[in-house]
Amino acid sequence: MLSATVPDCAVLHQAVFRALLTVLSQPGRICRLPSACRSDAAGMIRAVCGTLMDHEVTFAVAGAAHPAVSPEDIARWTHARATAPENADFLFVAGRGGHDAILRLRRGSPEMPDTGATVFFLLRQPLNGSEGDGALTIVGPGIPPPGRRTLPALAVSHADMQAVQEANAEFPMGIDCFFLDPEGALIGLPRSVSLRRAA
Repeated sequence: MLSATVPDCAVLHQAVFRALLTVLSQPGRICRLPSACRSDAAGMIRAVCGTLMDHEVTFAVAGAAHPAVSPEDIARWTHARATAPENADFLFVAGRGGHDAILRLRRGSPEMPDTGATVFFLLRQPLNGSEGDGALTIVGPGIPPPGRRTLPALAVSHADMQAVQEANAEFPMGIDCFFLDPEGALIGLPRSVSLRRAA
């Protein structure tokens, strides 16, 4: 049984990693997690955590409690250690109210910008492509001509997005962000992009 399970798990994690890499290298593009992990919210978050995290990393949680996943679940799945935001490699933001934690995250240094934290926004509403009120435009590398893209409505508070913008004000230092919706759709925002309110 173990010999059948381990390869399947490795293949799933490889597919999840490809999806994460795709959305980070093509900011604002919507991709989906593999269908094998999209049965429920907990399964999707577990697949992402299992792909990126292990016992050597730390994480923090901000915002409202997620209905499907607790910090104890993340620690059990990955053996990662829960900590304060300023010491965290990963921050999970469920609902609104993550701005204070985002502003406390590590942003790396000019010599080692890759030591900045990564944020996962766990969205409560699907990414359906509609722009909605307060839509954001992103500008930067990896975006097809004319080098800007309007994001779909993210159901993330203005304060949280302002905190992301502030954390990324001194590129190459900053934080990378992912937005995961309840249906397994993903958007990535690397530290290299700038956020602007859509006209």
